Amino acid sequence: MPEFQTTRCFHLAGFVKQLRALAAEVGYCITAEYRVVRNSEDEGVLEALWSAKVMIISNSMMLESCWFTGEGDSRESACQEAAFHAIGALSQSHSDQLKTTPFCYHPARFGFAEDADFRDARNEEDTTIVHMSKMLAAMDKYHMGYYRMTERMFEALLQKNRDKEDELHGLRKELKDLKCGMPGAVVKTLPPAGSSTCPCHGINNADEPFVDRSPSRSRSQE
Repeated sequence: MPEFQTTRCFHLAGFVKQLRALAAEVGYCITAEYRVVRNSEDEGVLEALWSAKVMIISNSMMLESCWFTGEGDSRESACQEAAFHAIGALSQSHSDQLKTTPFCYHPARFGFAEDADFRDARNEEDTTIVHMSKMLAAMDKYHMGYYRMTERMFEALLQKNRDKEDELHGLRKELKDLKCGMPGAVVKTLPPAGSSTCPCHGINNADEPFVDRSPSRSRSQE
């Protein structure tokens, strides 16, 4: 069992920093804690190098403690993904509370849904906020479309590899059959060295002296 490392990721910006501010706004007083572990690099297994779990602990009966996971090829990227999932879930479950806060336009996700929900900003007086909200929604849809495309290509590649493995298995079986003879065929073996048993008729002439009966030998004796 790999050992995990515990950190609060104060040195990271991005989603990690946003989650820290969002959780405080919701009412969590304890800074989120990240548990990071390096995955085993098994040959032939396709998975991220690092996994992270962010623990959001509550010391209030009004809030539930929760945790979210993420993966990446570095500790930082795994923590960022875990924080990203946490932001979506907290924005979804506390949407009413966040309507009048600076976090009202954070993307909300129900569970681990692929597409996020964005609050409509058309009623904002500041057009910068309106355009930024639309831009974020468009970026989210773009990235999810790209993700689905790469996932489809990845599945197609896996299926191609599986087909190649089946083909290779068939070729190995054919090679084994060729080495052992055709299935159902009787394999004849030669008699041991020094034995004069006829392999065709099973006649044992071990006690008889060897006589050269070739035509050339017979003519020379005459």
